[in-house]
Amino acid sequence: MTRRGDKRFEDMLYAYELGMLSDEECEEFELYLLEDDDAFKKAHEFQEAARLLRHNPGFRELAARLVEESPPKTEPEIRPERIGRWKKWAAVVPTAAVAMTVLVLLILKPWDIEIRSTKEAIASENRLAIMYFKNIPDPSDSLKLGIIAANLLITDLSESDYVQVVSGQRLHDILRLMGRPDDIEIDRLTAMQIAVKADARWMLIGNILQVEPELIITSQLINVSTGDVTASQRVAGDSGETIFSMVDRLTQEIKADLSLPIDARQESDPSVADVTTHSSDAYRHYLDGIDYKQKFYNSEAASSFRKALEYDSTFAMAYYYLSCLPGISGSDELHAKAVKYSGHASRKERYYILSQKSIFDGDIAGAIDKLEEMIERYPDEKEGYFQIGVYKYYLSLYEEAGTYSRKAIEIDPLFKEAYNQLAYIYNKSGNFEQSIWAINKYISLAPDEANPYDSRGDIYAANGKLDKAIQSYMKALEIKPDYHTSLNSLGLMYVFNLNFDRADSCFQVLANVENRLNRAIGRFHLAFVPLYQGKYGRALQILDDGIAADRLEHGTEIYPSFRYLSAVIHHERNDLALALQEMNQSLEISKGDFSTDTLYGKALQIQLLAESGDFPGAERAARAMKKNLEDSDKSLSRYWCAMGAIELAREDPETAANYLKNATDDKTAFNFPAHVMLGHAFMKLDRFEDAIAIFNTLLSRYADKRIFWAPLTVKVHYYLGLAHEKLGQTGPAIEQYQTFLEIWKDADTGIKEIEDARKSMARLKSNI
Repeated sequence: MTRRGDKRFEDMLYAYELGMLSDEECEEFELYLLEDDDAFKKAHEFQEAARLLRHNPGFRELAARLVEESPPKTEPEIRPERIGRWKKWAAVVPTAAVAMTVLVLLILKPWDIEIRSTKEAIASENRLAIMYFKNIPDPSDSLKLGIIAANLLITDLSESDYVQVVSGQRLHDILRLMGRPDDIEIDRLTAMQIAVKADARWMLIGNILQVEPELIITSQLINVSTGDVTASQRVAGDSGETIFSMVDRLTQEIKADLSLPIDARQESDPSVADVTTHSSDAYRHYLDGIDYKQKFYNSEAASSFRKALEYDSTFAMAYYYLSCLPGISGSDELHAKAVKYSGHASRKERYYILSQKSIFDGDIAGAIDKLEEMIERYPDEKEGYFQIGVYKYYLSLYEEAGTYSRKAIEIDPLFKEAYNQLAYIYNKSGNFEQSIWAINKYISLAPDEANPYDSRGDIYAANGKLDKAIQSYMKALEIKPDYHTSLNSLGLMYVFNLNFDRADSCFQVLANVENRLNRAIGRFHLAFVPLYQGKYGRALQILDDGIAADRLEHGTEIYPSFRYLSAVIHHERNDLALALQEMNQSLEISKGDFSTDTLYGKALQIQLLAESGDFPGAERAARAMKKNLEDSDKSLSRYWCAMGAIELAREDPETAANYLKNATDDKTAFNFPAHVMLGHAFMKLDRFEDAIAIFNTLLSRYADKRIFWAPLTVKVHYYLGLAHEKLGQTGPAIEQYQTFLEIWKDADTGIKEIEDARKSMARLKSNI
């Protein structure tokens, strides 16, 4: 009985070509193909599409979801000659589900296979893992020639549309997953294991055979499935020839030995020096910079990238990474040079440069789009997923940020930077336990680095665990005494802990470090020590001295912050005119900057206008702020805060409370002044219990944003005393007044709240 046109077998076609049928089903289907010429022809036509689908990330993800959602099913073993490099989860996918998956994708991506897709299919069939090259004459590889040769080969071959090269970072990640130290000598067996885990068809191992008088490089192309050496390559340097041109020649030999289509030999093949650097010294320092950056040792990374640029002033990626480092002055100019010389970067690297350009242009969505394009082309590029997660975090899209960070970890389960980011995401989402889990995972991966302990300190501080935060920052400094981020944070924690001498010591050290921007930050934070004690005059003097020092060093990066804090102090002293003058100057220096700090400044400017009686000016400024926030898709928290301040100045606490509730309900942007003003509004409305809840929340966080409003932070104890007193809660009221007066025992004279607290405490004690 003929089975021609049998619908069941027609539906099996797609699963057959994807290698997902059992042995029994496969045998039955192949008999059917012998009987039905049309089916045989269709199967042959579908072979190319099947190969594309096997390597399509979207198809893999969809099929994986089907596996998760389908009930368990025992299937016969898949035929190894058909499954090839197809993921083993395919073996448990029900045939009907697979057929549906394929049919869906065929509807979305039917038969018209584009030329680019054909290239991608060929490239995926020629997935190549390039191992580190062993330096025979110099086993320590003091000049990093072996590492340089391997990295340059990866970059050079990655420019081809017909070869899919496993990134050096991916190989490094697999080596770590295997529990092997980074500096081991990789033998052939280990290399084979890495190549298998990298899902590579080919593996390349090599040697630096000779350094003097001229360089000689050899390599072997190995078929991963058989372990057989398919071809050997050898390039000997001519007199004066660089490693870059030798890698170019080696690339041509490898491509020829891979038996690629004729078109592969005709494709554009830029010199590897033209997409990196022409200087081996520059490249060596660049690789050092990458190593330091991954440890968050930013000063050392900056030094290495600058050394690279001394050897090659057109090294695009050295400019790029230097511009990305925190605390680097002139980052916009550095990135402009990265863009200018982006023609000297690889295709993958240009995605990063263009994405960062979007960030400098204020277009975060555009930056994400560029990275999405990149990971579609390079699905193993964990750094792309990680960076998207960072941008989503800055947009306060914490759930999406977590998804991308976890995807990066899925690619590399030992990706320490992703665990670091995930810890902050969980913390912002209010999940302290998960945050600590992520940061402890980071610590387990990098126990000898400073940054994981610094991050743990941040998490503890944000959740009111002051002593643990101090211990974590001290641990970071124990590992790396010049880790300035932890030194600064430790100083802030000592301020909160009322250990003012130690706080001052931390900031004094920071004010005298080599990095100019860190020196400016240290000088700026010195003002918080007297300010937290109510010594307004001393704090203003320190700010003036800091401004003078910055001018001598031609530094302007945090000059707006000096003026901003000066405005805060004058506001607390009730000198509204001088406060407004300082705030206007701060915003004028900031110009078009619409950062978070500047938004706080705009909100204070509006508050000062309203308290000065200029309600029309305050409302105009508030409307402009709202428009800018809406145009840039930012949180309206600061706008609601400004409107609340206007209504408080109008003596309308009910309306003010409504505005300020909107500001404080926004969990993506914690707004300290808005919480304080909401507490004030509740006090005016006789909602003392609500006020107490708000003020206690403020005292449960130890973060740098809180200390910026140091006078308000301390006054919260005074406000709590008032609220408890209104409720007749004598004990708690006395406790809060005592705390407030103890902190400000050496404060400037004439501060009204101090006199009121003394009188109230005396009255309460006399009634006990």
